Amino acid sequence: MTISKLAPPLLAAVLLVSGGLAAPLSAQVLTAPGGVTIEESYATALIRDTLAAISQANRTGNYTVLRDIAAPSFAATNDPAALGAFFSNLRSAGPDLLPALALEPEILRFETTPDSRQLRLVGYVPAYPEHISFDLTFEQVQAAWRVNGMSVGGFAPIDRTERQAPAPGPAPTPAPAPVPGQDAAPPNADGGDQAPDPQAE
Repeated sequence: MTISKLAPPLLAAVLLVSGGLAAPLSAQVLTAPGGVTIEESYATALIRDTLAAISQANRTGNYTVLRDIAAPSFAATNDPAALGAFFSNLRSAGPDLLPALALEPEILRFETTPDSRQLRLVGYVPAYPEHISFDLTFEQVQAAWRVNGMSVGGFAPIDRTERQAPAPGPAPTPAPAPVPGQDAAPPNADGGDQAPDPQAE
């Protein structure tokens, strides 16, 4: 489910599974395309705080606190009853969000709006038996970041060995120079220079 005041974000579970996993951002400071930075530890705290609020709301059936800690623009358009309906599938089918409080999230994307007043964090928590996907947006309200959009789901755990880059093969044989008057064959026309697909096997 997706609840957002921004343009509808991609559901993280779909992004991760169908689009392939990007390499997690591993620096201590995350940098958005526009140059805005945020400490990775603070981004992790935002993610955990939001997932904890969703987890508690799902367990109790009371979404008032989740609504109250969100940005005013979000709270104004999402009452507790509406939030309960939005999260009904997650509440009944899982995954359990509690492991997100103990495990380090893999942050795959960090973005901000041009005015730097909203930010977006996309990634997953490597929990078992299901990984927890998240796509969260936050709005700056009186110098604090408050959630104003959220998408949470689950997907089958990733086998990290399947995502290892293949060992480099021999250097490709240089193509012969084209004969004057003839068109050169386009690159990869026969697949000879095509990079191997790690998912092909």
